[in-house]
Amino acid sequence: TLLEAALDDLRPGVFQGAIEEHRKKAMDYQAKLAELQDATKQRDAVRDEFDALRKQRLDQFMAGFNTIALKLKETYQMIT
Repeated sequence: TLLEAALDDLRPGVFQGAIEEHRKKAMDYQAKLAELQDATKQRDAVRDEFDALRKQRLDQFMAGFNTIALKLKETYQMIT
């Protein structure tokens, strides 16, 4: 019938448009995913550097604190 013929002519175009739209969205998704992974790697690298510096600062502080505590103990023992 005329309606079925019109429907058959319409279907490939409709599906093809939907398929192309899906492909574009899938490509956009992959691009955004790659950007997210790069940003995550950069964030993790900066976080690791920050943690290393924080640990270094704590170690230096504790070394200085222990030196001061030892000198204070020696001074106190000399006084008493």
